[in-house]
Amino acid sequence: MNFRDALKAEKYGMERLVSHITSRPTVEDVVQIGYSSNFDKMFQHKFGDLLLVSSGKTYALEVKFDSSDSPNFFLEMWSDVTTLRQGWLQTTESDYILYYFINQGVMYTIGTKALKEWAFAQKQIYRYKLQEQKAWSQTNITQGFIVPIKDIHNYSWVVKETIH
Repeated sequence: MNFRDALKAEKYGMERLVSHITSRPTVEDVVQIGYSSNFDKMFQHKFGDLLLVSSGKTYALEVKFDSSDSPNFFLEMWSDVTTLRQGWLQTTESDYILYYFINQGVMYTIGTKALKEWAFAQKQIYRYKLQEQKAWSQTNITQGFIVPIKDIHNYSWVVKETIH
């Protein structure tokens, strides 16, 4: 898949995801973070792609899309190895990661703090091989850990749901 196709899939996925989230009765608002200014880019890099207001509380959501039929999460350690730019697994301060498998119609909501605790404090991430991202072609070299869904889906900080 080329980068343009990946962007199309991401746009489609974001539309379905936001529609799904806003259908919940407790959700008051969902705001997508743009890329129109340096502040937007900095904010998105740190807190994620969406702000969700639900039951009077605001949550930052990092959103990841996968349009394959993969049984794995790709947990990005390096956004660009050649420049040592850290990936979202290291940099995000979001409350939750929404990992949406578009073709499967399945979304996993993952508690960010718990994932980082599992990955780094408990050193569980190092059980997996660091691999280059091969899902689409791009100029930078992105690396992450391929973690089978089955290895973490039963933790209390991972919730699976179907998106129609």
